[in-house]
Amino acid sequence: MLLIYGQCQHNSVRARDLYAERYPQRSHPTRRTFKYLYDKLRTTGSLTHRKNSRQKQVTNEETEIGILATVVRDPCVSSRKITRESGVSQRSVIRVLRRHKYHPYHISLHQELTGTDFMNRIEFCRWTQLQIQRNNSFINWILFSDEATFTNYGNINLHNMHFWSTENSHWLRQVARQKPWSVNVWCGIIEDRIIGPYFIERNLNGRKYTTFLQETLGPLLEEIPLETRNRMWYQHDGCPAHFSLVARNEL
Repeated sequence: MLLIYGQCQHNSVRARDLYAERYPQRSHPTRRTFKYLYDKLRTTGSLTHRKNSRQKQVTNEETEIGILATVVRDPCVSSRKITRESGVSQRSVIRVLRRHKYHPYHISLHQELTGTDFMNRIEFCRWTQLQIQRNNSFINWILFSDEATFTNYGNINLHNMHFWSTENSHWLRQVARQKPWSVNVWCGIIEDRIIGPYFIERNLNGRKYTTFLQETLGPLLEEIPLETRNRMWYQHDGCPAHFSLVARNEL
């Protein structure tokens, strides 16, 4: 193969075609194989595979205790930092943690609670439990609702986006950051039914929310039995649009 590669003046495409012509009964290598073998011979002076001379790092009991103590002291510590401090390879650190049933759980974001939010939630739970004791069907009369905002300028995690190919296809994704837009989507749940979705363009404010309550919510509930609507409780959070004076007067 290397002789043919030299005869073709290091042209891997011509070498591939010439090899296939001379040896039609053999398995034909790709054009990359010729260049790989040539570069390997120039770099190492050999075409044989060298065994990895690096010894597998073994952790003793004292090292394991040190790794576990580091994690207990700082649960958010990274495996790389443990490697730097202990001198143990990162693979060995992860192996020790897995052996002791440790798992790298990811953080999840939740709404911050401040002021009287904690007591208000406890009071609401107690009130709800009292209503359920009086009537087991109380939960079925609550219309749970919420809104979500979608934009065209959200963050994209490029690390988790892949494009498998033998060559770089220069994969691009067009974004319109100079023309931002947003849309609010309202949705509700009552009993086992989903109400909506309903789209509210641009920013949600008290006036738009009041218009939604006056003109849109009723038609969205047309398929809900009249008995349920007469006893229905409407649940929404305390965002500024919901807590505006005009919306509270409507409710």
